[in-house]
Amino acid sequence: MFKMASMEERIARLENAVSRLDKLEKDNQLIFEKLNMLLGDTNMERFYQRYLEKKYGATHSKGMFGITDIETDDKIIEIKRWDKYKEALGQILSYTSRLHSKGNTPNTMQKKPVVYFFGDKPKHIDRIISLFIDKHINVFYLYVTLDNEVVEEELICNHANDEFSKWLQERLEYSKEEVLQLSEVSQLYYGKSVGPRIMTRMKTKIEDHVNYYFPYVHHKYQKGCINGRHYRGWLHMKLKDIY
Repeated sequence: MFKMASMEERIARLENAVSRLDKLEKDNQLIFEKLNMLLGDTNMERFYQRYLEKKYGATHSKGMFGITDIETDDKIIEIKRWDKYKEALGQILSYTSRLHSKGNTPNTMQKKPVVYFFGDKPKHIDRIISLFIDKHINVFYLYVTLDNEVVEEELICNHANDEFSKWLQERLEYSKEEVLQLSEVSQLYYGKSVGPRIMTRMKTKIEDHVNYYFPYVHHKYQKGCINGRHYRGWLHMKLKDIY
């Protein structure tokens, strides 16, 4: 007589299948990374260079401090193996230093530094990521599956790995002389008024977000006056118009 498996047994089988799939994907990635080492740094960097050039529709650019791997209207991109992270950091900082020179305005400083790493991940990867994140540099990890598909994995710090922070990434943008108010963020996110404890946590999250994604904007909640209008919030920031 046929006996139907219990719910617990079916869940256990499903979890086992998912675990096997995860292991297979990791094995595939490991095989390709070993092939990377056989091919050499130069060939793999060129491979990813061509991939990103096609993605962004841009190529390298010659500047005062050297030649960038890729430069777009809003990004300066460096591509390196993980074990060359110090070289990548020095290069990307030198390329972007001209954007922060005296006399630049937020409009001319909006090119975001981005580093794409490939190869074997180092042991102390969290420390390396933090090193770049603290300097407002976005970090991505590139690898190719056995199906010949390039995978891009954005490596973010812990403060950006919750629902509210993800919501901020979708909704906040730079806008000259606009003012972002804490009350409008809380009203839109929660759909109602919230207590001071929640408002304080939201304020801290927004400050972290602005500091990371908009380094050219004063990230602290502040009181001020612009064009004869007093405000409390974040100057030059606004919520996107999403319909």
